[in-house]
Amino acid sequence: MRFEKVKKWSIAIIVAGALLLLFGLSQYLLGSYSSDTPESIFWTITARKIAFPICGLILIIVGVLNLKIIDGLEEELSDVRYEINKLRSKMKV
Repeated sequence: MRFEKVKKWSIAIIVAGALLLLFGLSQYLLGSYSSDTPESIFWTITARKIAFPICGLILIIVGVLNLKIIDGLEEELSDVRYEINKLRSKMKV
């Protein structure tokens, strides 16, 4: 209820992480490179193969942890509301 925007952003972060992960893993499927490929291009391709999957995993982990924290907060808020209502009903009696 209160955290709907944060949940949507968390899901967007997870989706972005999954896309980065898939893009990074697809770099491995592109094939081999010849020996006359310039070294700068070779290192750029190697960096993509390493950086994109790692960034994707990090984003997925951050999004999932964010969703778990929000679920825990919502559960605690509902417990606190229940306890407050219980105390109010005791005071009225």
